[in-house]
Amino acid sequence: MDWRIAAGSADPNPFASLDKLYQGILETSPDPVLAATWIEARSIMGNIEGEFYRGICETFPREAVFIFRRLSSLIGLVNSEGNLDLELYHKSLFDFLNGTQRSVALYVSPERARQFTWDRFYQVLRGMSKFSCTLAPLLYDPEVIDHTIRRRSQGEIGDSLPFLRDVCKHLYNYLDPHRTYGASDVDWWISHITFQEEPVE
Repeated sequence: MDWRIAAGSADPNPFASLDKLYQGILETSPDPVLAATWIEARSIMGNIEGEFYRGICETFPREAVFIFRRLSSLIGLVNSEGNLDLELYHKSLFDFLNGTQRSVALYVSPERARQFTWDRFYQVLRGMSKFSCTLAPLLYDPEVIDHTIRRRSQGEIGDSLPFLRDVCKHLYNYLDPHRTYGASDVDWWISHITFQEEPVE
């Protein structure tokens, strides 16, 4: 998709047609503002793996599919390497969403997107802190890992252990300074924050 501003154009919004197109497509999402928030949050979270990003953002299984299923002409849920992620097909879409005068009601500021990521990490932390701290040694127990891989290959469970470790690894970047964390939250995090190399077969 290649759009150029005509030289000497007097139009106050030379991208009006493109903006109308993007807005119309985005509004077919069940939650257009949340879709825009996910996109901005993905930019803020940088090099975090796409699958982990989706795990943090989703509040129910396959929420990404629910939000973006009608936006397939603009956004892919699998990146060029075949991994789960959020991939914009057109850079001009990101430019549109970052223009306060262009995206208007769909505009999500970096501050708002950052608060969204803080909220999601907080909710994930509060949800995970209910697990016993004795789970920590099991994360690197070879027998537990083998059993987990076997059950995962049979479709019985998801990638819960790697996800849990990644939460601990990235949490320090996403602690909300405006929230109160309980002692159980801190204890849970500290008990899981020591990382070792997984056994190599």
